[in-house]
Amino acid sequence: MDWLKRRLEPLRQWLPFLPAVNQVAEIQSGMVRPAELQWHLAEQLEALPERLQQALQVEPLAAGDSRFVGREKAIEQLQKSLDDWQRERPSLTAIIAPNGAGMTSLINQVRGSLPSQQKSYYLSLAQRFLETDDVMALFNSLFKLPRAAENIDDLIVLVNDQPRAIVFIDDGHMLLARRMGAKTALEAFMAVLVASQKQHCWIIACANQAWRRLVFTHQLDRYMQRQIELDYLSESEFVEAIEQRLPDGQFPWAERENKKEDEDDPLPDMLKPIYKLCSGQIELGLFFLADALSVNDKQQLCLEKLAVLDVNGLGGSDVEEQFTLAEIFLHGGLTELEHRHMFRLSREQSLLRLDRLHRLGVLTLSRTPGAETSNRYRLNPLLTQATVKQLEHSNRLY
Repeated sequence: MDWLKRRLEPLRQWLPFLPAVNQVAEIQSGMVRPAELQWHLAEQLEALPERLQQALQVEPLAAGDSRFVGREKAIEQLQKSLDDWQRERPSLTAIIAPNGAGMTSLINQVRGSLPSQQKSYYLSLAQRFLETDDVMALFNSLFKLPRAAENIDDLIVLVNDQPRAIVFIDDGHMLLARRMGAKTALEAFMAVLVASQKQHCWIIACANQAWRRLVFTHQLDRYMQRQIELDYLSESEFVEAIEQRLPDGQFPWAERENKKEDEDDPLPDMLKPIYKLCSGQIELGLFFLADALSVNDKQQLCLEKLAVLDVNGLGGSDVEEQFTLAEIFLHGGLTELEHRHMFRLSREQSLLRLDRLHRLGVLTLSRTPGAETSNRYRLNPLLTQATVKQLEHSNRLY
């Protein structure tokens, strides 16, 4: 017990949601370093049957997917936005949530529930706007406009001439950019939305940290008729989400099979330590679940000892690296080129800094065809909570 306390206490300043030592002593197995996360997860999944491997995959949920749980209040608010638009009232809505809270899954459910005759679009912002031409190209591609717009005023006319539609815009954090021309481009983008909000119902999903910056720098909240906030799953929703992923059919829970008729369902108590570690962030919760899950000889599910993420190394980042992590978090990710311009670094300096954080496991890297400068770096979702806690403690977020 003493050794566990010594290991956990340094982590508590970065992971305040860690349970008390006496709550996890009996399920504790060891530390997993950030650089080993992907390897460790792959190894744990490989030991499970393929059906369970698929159940533990993290991806946006399609419309009607039984694994989608909760969000009743958000769906009700979105329906009000749709009703307003049907009555030809202005309808510009923002969905705001922390990374990994399921905004894309929510959009998929709402869009999938629309009447078949209702025209709708889904748009994921893949690039940041650097000039108004980028904005005009985006709307031209979205609506397949009959001709290229000459300017923003002309674009507004063309967009308003299109059949009425509901437009879901995902990855709204890409609206945040610190480059010459980005402010003018964002103003042009918002001008199109505001001027066409009776013809089209606009729904933007944006990570909350990027939204706060956009509100502070551009007052985007002034244009919204409705702002819908999501959080991570509650404990009961988390248990339900796990049950939907692991139904009792093929692999029943051993604890359930062994319980007496008059005893309560053991699953909520079994999953409580995992919920305390992940605070409802489903990807982090599935990591701990995959780490602890096993199948016994009777093809029943069992939970073994849990691992703890070793985040001590995060505290060793220097000031420049901490500011890099802060901007990557606030922007929802940066390319090497964006990072270089933001911090006024040489290409070599930028790559060295990003590569070190990537090798530490703090950043993930999404490679794209073509130039290396377009590769995108993001915070490792399994370490986001710990990293953000450190950045807040160091006063790097503002």
